[in-house]
Amino acid sequence: MTTMANHLTALPSTTTVDEIVDVIHRDGGVIVEDFLDTPQLDELRAQLGPVLESTGYGEDEFFAGTQTRRAGGLFGRIDLMPEIALHPLYYGAAKKILQVPLSVWVGDDQIEITPDIQIGVTQAIEIHPGQGAQRLHRDDTSFLWRHPDLRT
Repeated sequence: MTTMANHLTALPSTTTVDEIVDVIHRDGGVIVEDFLDTPQLDELRAQLGPVLESTGYGEDEFFAGTQTRRAGGLFGRIDLMPEIALHPLYYGAAKKILQVPLSVWVGDDQIEITPDIQIGVTQAIEIHPGQGAQRLHRDDTSFLWRHPDLRT
């Protein structure tokens, strides 16, 4: 395990799902080196290139950027997406993080449910030279994830 200069921990592709989940819970993210093999990366680049080339630059100079291309709906545009989503490390980590039993109320009864998981957003972002950095943010409004208050 190595820690990158940007403070994200990098794990080898031989790591376990539990190690990945531990790092995500601790750091908020993780890099899995060699997550995709070379043929998969070549295929992804070949499929993604035309999608990004046909996507215009953004018009938001304050956040999304005017030197950035953002393409969404990747499951409908990239044939490799199901293979990526079902990769044992990705899918396994998603299940461990998101499929946590919780109690809910149905009328006067409290029951335990385990939510299913689904991918709601896919996006490829291509940042070009001259694009300034975004302000630090956590996409809380997109995913409604509550983070601990780190100010104390």
